[in-house]
Amino acid sequence: MNFKYFNKVFRKINIKKNFLKILLIFSLTIILLDSINNLHDNKDKILLKVKTHLFYQTKQNNLNDQYWANEVLKGGYILHFRHTQREKWDDVTGFDALELSKNIDAETSSFKKATCLTQQGIEEAKLINNFFKILDIKISQVISSPSCRSKMTSRYAFGGADIISNSLLHRAAMTGSQKLKMANHLKKMVINLNIEKGKNIILSGHGSTIEDAYDGKKFIDINKFGNLKRLEGGFVIIEKKNNKLIAQYSFITFSKFINSLVEFPVN
Repeated sequence: MNFKYFNKVFRKINIKKNFLKILLIFSLTIILLDSINNLHDNKDKILLKVKTHLFYQTKQNNLNDQYWANEVLKGGYILHFRHTQREKWDDVTGFDALELSKNIDAETSSFKKATCLTQQGIEEAKLINNFFKILDIKISQVISSPSCRSKMTSRYAFGGADIISNSLLHRAAMTGSQKLKMANHLKKMVINLNIEKGKNIILSGHGSTIEDAYDGKKFIDINKFGNLKRLEGGFVIIEKKNNKLIAQYSFITFSKFINSLVEFPVN
């Protein structure tokens, strides 16, 4: 076997490979520099397009906010509220389990900061109550999760819950086998709600209850504006149509709802 011959062949192959690598790097560098140069030359046009897009997007969002806020005033919807502020304890679901399994009044417990509202959360719920009165938003029924923070939100914001339903409890506090049962129960309960003309129904719950889907079945349909994202105190507007639940719109915070309705006098 001629090892010298093979070594010579391998060296040639490696030289070709290295050359191709250098050529590729050089070509990519040229392309990158050319792109940077084009970006620099057209930066004003690009910035103008971005600003224009953001302007019209913001304008459209404001129009959507105003439209759906006025729909809430008219009534006829199910409003799924996420509870207002609580302290962020990592073991909150454990304390929820203790509260509910032992039927503990969490507001008088040593762990109330874990499962109940903060003082800020109480004030946020009172804010909701104040503006529902100012705007004369009619409510026919309030259904709450059994968690302390949801019950407190329903009390301070809407005068208390008519029904406490475990199916509105956030899914992280449940075992795997419970999740599907609770989701099915919640869907059946909400579908069967009687929505009075000119009035809304309140669901006082958590941020991850109606988002969930089980066994590939959606709890709720979402239209192009009805994403379910919301912070504490935000809410989703749900419409019942032909025995279907449709998330029509979401106010990420309660202030987004208020700021689209309340006008201050000029003086």
